Order: sequence, then structure tokens, then C-alpha cells
Amino acid sequence: MLAKPVFQTNPSTSEHTDSTWLRFSKYELPGLIGQIGSKHFISAIMGAISRSVTPVDVCSLFHYDNASNPSNFGTASRVSNEITRLTAERYASGLGLHDPMRLEINNVLASNSIGVFHLFKERISYAPYRELCFNLTGTLERLSILFKDDRSCYAMSFYRTYHSGLFFRNEVNALSSLSEILSSLVLKHLNVSNLSPAIFNQSVSDDILRKLHDRANNLSAREAEVCKLIMLGHSSESISLKLDLSINTILTYRKRAYTKLNINSQNELFHICLH
Repeated sequence: MLAKPVFQTNPSTSEHTDSTWLRFSKYELPGLIGQIGSKHFISAIMGAISRSVTPVDVCSLFHYDNASNPSNFGTASRVSNEITRLTAERYASGLGLHDPMRLEINNVLASNSIGVFHLFKERISYAPYRELCFNLTGTLERLSILFKDDRSCYAMSFYRTYHSGLFFRNEVNALSSLSEILSSLVLKHLNVSNLSPAIFNQSVSDDILRKLHDRANNLSAREAEVCKLIMLGHSSESISLKLDLSINTILTYRKRAYTKLNINSQNELFHICLH
């Protein structure tokens, strides 16, 4: 059985976290306040954390509610901006529905706490999400600060890749100790900037459809659409709702598509669309 990801509501304190707080408040906080409302705010957060706590390779801000896919409100990367953008698009297009962190979001919404959720790639059970959002990007782990406003929940996430290696426990604790001030800064930024979620282009969806049609050019539009949505993390029930078709109809389209693609499983579909 996969180990349960770490979820903290009261981050631990230590001499290291105290010194981190002092360093952050003295050297980084004034600059971050000055970036509130700026298009460079997420990059500024990543830089401040990298200087005062520990290097982070990617930083993202997502909005969540109970009714839809997560929405992206910004990303920053010191590894690859293109890979980061594609990963955010995959996540927002459906794969984020399989993020283990979503199981904890209601806990945050139902209380006044700020949550810290620590996720390792080995603890992700849904293979497409693990492969597309972690393995392909070289991501090893993610530390997310969960917080809310009056209506919704947000996650400010910090990622470590093979470029920097895993977080040390004292770095996790130090970053967690800044959760309250970071969440306050982000909520102020969202309020001042009046941001709308990022609108991604169709590059990921188009790439999936191209690979499907390269493999079987006799796929119907519906058969290809069902396969694409499977790749983006949707269940048969979710596809049924999205396309306004019955479950049995979705299963029929899937079976026909698999026959034309000469495959028997989702794993084989996954392999076609990734290579």
C-alpha cells in the first residue's frame, strides 16, 4: 500500500525555522510586498524562497473548488518555462482531478487552518498523472501550502526536481513555518490584481489527438475524443457528464477505439500517447 502523503495543519518549529523566519522577514518580505499585483509575483515568491529557505525549481498557484478542474493563476520555473507551462496545462485539463491533495482540500475549506501537503511522486497511484506531471518533468516531490478565501481554496506549490534533489526535513519545516505569511501575501495579490485563471492553448490535446490518428487513422471523432479525455485524467463517469452521453455509450466508444488502436488497456493507450 502506498504511504499517505504528509498533511500538516500545525507546522513544527525549531531554531532553524525561527532563523528562516527572521531572514525571510528582514531580507525578502519588503520586496515581495512591493511585487503584490505585479505579473512577476509568482517568480518573486520562488526567488525569495530559494534565497531564504531552500532552492525550488518550480512554483505554481492553483485555485480549487468542488465542481470543476483546478484553475492555474501563475507558474514560475528555473528549469524550463515550456515544460512548466505544459505541465500546468495537463494538470488543469483533467489530471489534477487525480492529485491526492484534492482529498484534503475539503478539510481546509471546513476549518480555519492552513494546510501543508507534502507529496512524493512514488505516492501517486494514478499512472497518467504520475507520468505526465512528475516523471516526464523530472519532478521528485512537491510541497503545497493550502489556504482559502471566503469561497475557495488555493494551493501555492513548490517543486523539487532532479536538478536540486529532495527537500531535507528541516527545509520542509522551515518552508511550512512561512505558510501563514505566504498565504496572506498571495490572497492580497489575488485581490489587488483581480487575476483570471490562465487560458491554455490546445497544444496538449492536439498532440494526443495527432498521436491517436497516427496510430489509427480510422478513429471517429467521438472515439478519439473519449481517448483524449481518458489521457487527461477523466473517468468514464466524468466523460459521460462532459459529453452528455450515457456511460454505456462511452464504454462502447472506448472499446471501438481500443480495437482500432490494437490495444487492450489504458496503460497501452498511455504508452501510445507518450511516445
